[in-house]
Amino acid sequence: MQAPRVDLYTVIHKALRKIEFETILSVGSTNFADPEQRSGTLDQVDRLVSFLEEHMQHEENAVAALLEEADAGVAQVLSDQHDQLQSSIGTIKELIGRLRGAAGGAAVALGAQLYRALNAHLASDLAHMGREETDGNRVLQAQFDDDRLAGARAQIQAAIPPPRYAEWLQLMIPTMNHQELVGTLAGMR
Repeated sequence: MQAPRVDLYTVIHKALRKIEFETILSVGSTNFADPEQRSGTLDQVDRLVSFLEEHMQHEENAVAALLEEADAGVAQVLSDQHDQLQSSIGTIKELIGRLRGAAGGAAVALGAQLYRALNAHLASDLAHMGREETDGNRVLQAQFDDDRLAGARAQIQAAIPPPRYAEWLQLMIPTMNHQELVGTLAGMR
């Protein structure tokens, strides 16, 4: 049986989907008129945004050039999608800021806007991650051997300070299947 190829996307995307879904469920059930609930939920959304932005930056720093070399067309589509996702994250961040200063009915209305903005972002992000996992992996694996792809993953991991990497692992490990977990732990040796 042939060993699976290095996949730069699926494991991390599973973790991002987990935190995105959990956050959207939290936002959808928050009483934004309650300052304590609102504050806790906004902290959770801030955390999500930080992971999303960091992830896209890692892809730009370590994967974008490989994609460009492998297939400029696929690289451009994925880059354009990143730009659109950054725009929707900007909207989410703006709503977070407005919600931190809101109260009562205004906070409830802004909370509903935040919920819709997160759902719109998630719809785009799910399509984007699916495209990376299919088209991105296809062109990368056709152009590069596993050592080169593993080098890109190592570059990303080396750029993350250990305390933050522990936070990433807390997101990732519960979403991994057996083979992914074994592969991740073996790579840490």
